[in-house]
Amino acid sequence: MISIRESSRWVVAVVLAMCAMLAHAVPIEGDVSFGGSFRLIDASGNPTSLSLSTGIDFSPNGSGGDFIVTSGTGSFVGVSFFTPGSIKDFQFAPFVGPISNFWDLSSVGFTFDLTSIDNIVKSPGAIALTGSGIIHSTIAGLDSTPGIWSLTGNSTDGVIFSLASTTVPEPLTAAMLGFGLVGFGFARLVKRQPHLKCRSSALV
Repeated sequence: MISIRESSRWVVAVVLAMCAMLAHAVPIEGDVSFGGSFRLIDASGNPTSLSLSTGIDFSPNGSGGDFIVTSGTGSFVGVSFFTPGSIKDFQFAPFVGPISNFWDLSSVGFTFDLTSIDNIVKSPGAIALTGSGIIHSTIAGLDSTPGIWSLTGNSTDGVIFSLASTTVPEPLTAAMLGFGLVGFGFARLVKRQPHLKCRSSALV
């Protein structure tokens, strides 16, 4: 029968092995926000009303638009306020994607692939969209990381938008935390085991 001490050694070995596998995998953390101008368009790319809109034209005219960074946290903390970037026009109803390099901050090492539009809300004077995707980085040591995306436009005819992309924890990272907690639990049991034996023998 395997003792608690032997079991704890197996748990520690598994945790160390997983740590070695993830040593090279550092996820992108935090969020980045930016803003710019836009207008609502129909399926043909023509300007339209909020109720009839199916897509967004950033920095109206052309095949895409520009934005400026307004804030950044975590891995994005070094991205300066007012750093310029580019963003691609897109259709959200229905969503036409995925869109590679949906927003592009490659000048400072980051891009975002939009893979889905998860929610669309149209209310008087505003439109709000949320979606999912993958944030990539060319910065050494940072791996591509799942992210969520949100956009809010403050006018029915499209004037100013604000956009934020936030990274989300990877399941494997959560699993590592779980294994670590299990390991700590076994370690505490092993420390307490000799003490329990002494008390038992004293009672005999």
